[in-house]
Amino acid sequence: DNGITMHTQVVLCPGINDGPYIEKSINDLAALYPKIQTLAVVPVGLTKYRDRLTKLRTYTSEESKELVDYIETRQKEFLKDKGTRFLWPADEFYVMADREFPGQSEYEEMDQIENGIGLARELITQFNRKKRHLKGVSSDKRVLFMTGHSSVKFLNEHIGEYARNNLNLNLDIKMVVNKFWGETVTVSGLLTGKDMLEFVYKNFDSYDTFVIPPDCLNNDALFLDNMSLDDFCDQAKKEVLIGDYDVTQTIREAFV
Repeated sequence: DNGITMHTQVVLCPGINDGPYIEKSINDLAALYPKIQTLAVVPVGLTKYRDRLTKLRTYTSEESKELVDYIETRQKEFLKDKGTRFLWPADEFYVMADREFPGQSEYEEMDQIENGIGLARELITQFNRKKRHLKGVSSDKRVLFMTGHSSVKFLNEHIGEYARNNLNLNLDIKMVVNKFWGETVTVSGLLTGKDMLEFVYKNFDSYDTFVIPPDCLNNDALFLDNMSLDDFCDQAKKEVLIGDYDVTQTIREAFV
């Protein structure tokens, strides 16, 4: 009533609020457009700390494929009716479904990027636009990018392979298991200092430089387990870099 516009999100729990319930949620929120500008549909995140809590599970690959198909069908309907796709599935659903991310234009204004909607496509697109500037980069350094399960495959396919095959750089991108929260937590932004430090020790002799994801530190340079970046670097006893969302910049810095 006061003219406030909103961007909204539904956290989907298998067997709880999907099926006919997500259809109703989408329809109810879409009826409030344009005050409700967008809707993000994201999968529930489950930690290992779930004793005596409601039984929940993560989505299977097949369920993720069905959900992506359904949302993409609804997007076409909204685009025809409202001139906008209105709703988007999280990048995680595309990863779990083993589907290629949509083109950048299909994310329109990227209003939900902070909720993990289109972040992967934005990173890939920016890398493809700027990678020609890496032609002169040359080094014998051995560099390891650390990341979570959700992003390791597409980072290797779009960035790691290019760096190795086209630039002859010794760059590996590997997944760090999230022991702190549990293996069902797969995004890089929820990796902790302790888990990554343990990964550094296991790979200590194989690499000269270790790159941590840019989204796992807060504004005070603290990881989620309260380890400081300074403590991490002191204990790592190797060169440590904070990655940048501009991957070409990170590669340039890592292979100086």
